Amino acid sequence: MVASQKTPSNPKVVRIEAMPLGLGEAAVVIELDAEPPRRWFKALKREMACTEGLETASANYDGCLVYLVGLDPALGNAVRRASRLLASVQEGEGQTGMGSTHAASLTADAVRPPVVSRPAETAIW
Repeated sequence: MVASQKTPSNPKVVRIEAMPLGLGEAAVVIELDAEPPRRWFKALKREMACTEGLETASANYDGCLVYLVGLDPALGNAVRRASRLLASVQEGEGQTGMGSTHAASLTADAVRPPVVSRPAETAIW
């Protein structure tokens, strides 16, 4: 009896956040539901090398987090570029880990604004 090997599916995007860097660039952090397979990450880097404006950006991952550094400093633009990049990678992989409906929802509107804490109101006794 031959044991069947299960090929890992593409990870799904949980969250995308962008932050400005002091060098006139932006970084994007992508949280995935699982650690990406090596082939997925290689496809991401290949797609970055072929995409105008992302050729000089770098990608790295640590567990379920993928870091894209060196993007356009306009945060909305950085998130849109990352969303399109992820959609291209998923499409190129030929799997439905992130369907077109999900990819379309990953726009700047889907990014949560940073949490800002307000000072507590002081009561005068």
